[in-house]
Amino acid sequence: MSTQHFEKKLVVGSGPRPRICAAIARRFSIKGAPRRLTIQSFLALAIVSPAVALADPENDKQAQLVVHGRYIVEHVGMCEDCHSPRDSHGNLVPGQSLHGAPIPGAPMPGWKTTSPKIAGLPAGYTEAQVATFLETGRTKTGGAASPPMPPYRMDSHDAQSVAAYLKTLK
Repeated sequence: MSTQHFEKKLVVGSGPRPRICAAIARRFSIKGAPRRLTIQSFLALAIVSPAVALADPENDKQAQLVVHGRYIVEHVGMCEDCHSPRDSHGNLVPGQSLHGAPIPGAPMPGWKTTSPKIAGLPAGYTEAQVATFLETGRTKTGGAASPPMPPYRMDSHDAQSVAAYLKTLK
């Protein structure tokens, strides 16, 4: 059985992927090699190619943004400290992370007494507006964040990462 015939039987379908498989099968076909070796090479390729073919660089990029944003929210910005409610013992209330909370301590002039829910993005904000807020320290109307919220000056990647992560939360 010739290599040409072998390819026609195993590579079916249309579009660029079958041509790629045919080209790879041709590349790994060794003239005079036992048919078993050629089939083993093709089967190895068949096992690996779905993972490569299904990889979506855009989803991978988004997933990386979300992971990076989670790191910033949980370990750098420490957003839970102000934006998550606590029980009477000072422990975070399970399932309420970043759902807004009263800000502890005596009220200070000009300070907010509660923090807004930021899980799922703050009310009225788009992902892009949250990123801009974290880059500039300015609200979507151009005002400054109310204390105790610091006027962050994150770089674009970090700000987009935080916004992407917050958007994934419920």
